[in-house]
Amino acid sequence: MNSTKNNPSFSINCKGELIDLSQPKVMGILNITPDSFYDGGRFKD
Repeated sequence: MNSTKNNPSFSINCKGELIDLSQPKVMGILNITPDSFYDGGRFKD
């Protein structure tokens, strides 16, 4: 992690790839398996 007094810079090393965290990042996980959907209780299985 590098930082200076006027311009702090944060980064992490992820499996050899340096990820700069000075700007916001967006990440999401999408679960589309059949059992991940809510059917409103209409079906037992």
